[in-house]
Amino acid sequence: MAEVALVAEIGRPTGSSATRRLRRDGLIPGIIYGHGTHPVAVAVVAKELRIALSGDSGSNTLLSLQAGDQTFLTLAREMQRHPVRGTVTHVDFQIVRRDEVISADVPVTLIGEALEVQHGDGLVDQQLFTLPVRARPADIPTVIEVDVTDLIIGAAIRIADLKLPAGVETDMDDEAARANPFFDGRVAHGYLVLSFAAGLFVQPEFGPVLANYGIDNLRFLTPLKPGDAMTVTLTCKQISPRPGPYGEVRWDAEITNQDDAVVATYDVLTMVAKEWEA
Repeated sequence: MAEVALVAEIGRPTGSSATRRLRRDGLIPGIIYGHGTHPVAVAVVAKELRIALSGDSGSNTLLSLQAGDQTFLTLAREMQRHPVRGTVTHVDFQIVRRDEVISADVPVTLIGEALEVQHGDGLVDQQLFTLPVRARPADIPTVIEVDVTDLIIGAAIRIADLKLPAGVETDMDDEAARANPFFDGRVAHGYLVLSFAAGLFVQPEFGPVLANYGIDNLRFLTPLKPGDAMTVTLTCKQISPRPGPYGEVRWDAEITNQDDAVVATYDVLTMVAKEWEA
């Protein structure tokens, strides 16, 4: 795996106003954590981070992060992005050791031509685009290539059929997933889906929504499978003023997949300031 040197400024100011100023100046706020190290608030140059992660290893690039008089071997984890522009707004740098086994998601790429499928007017349907693996940092592959040359109509390539590089393992098990009586394969855990949904509408900046304090009426209706897309729609359904500077707002949340099938429905309960100056 590639290793890139990156300089991080320590002692960055905190708070929403200071964070906005950092971003205007071309910096991304972040945190260094892991292996018992006290979390260190840092800022990195947005352009330099973008270049560092633009190689073949992507977000699995090893970063030799120089922060003050210390250097940490890290991976960029939990990158928060602007919901519209898609730019990184915050990044967590996880400290790793060269001799430890860590988890990472590796892209899956199809190679070869499935001539038998093409001659039968069929299509190769790729349902897995990343594979979670466990390996030492230097052994994490940049990509996992799957040869579809010998694929025929009606056949499938399972995770167990993949030839992983030496020192690389995966905990995903197709057979165990298909043994579940409710599903015919791997699906996303419902609470993972809720976490992804929250990531689509929760903003990192301090704003009028003071707290999310509960979920009501949760129902899971359609499972999300590998390769599915998801959309979350929030609709304000009830406003309940309370004594003091805030009130309760209840939101109707609906998660749908790429076919507009409803994946989950629930109510999000929030505490919102009655007045707010941006």
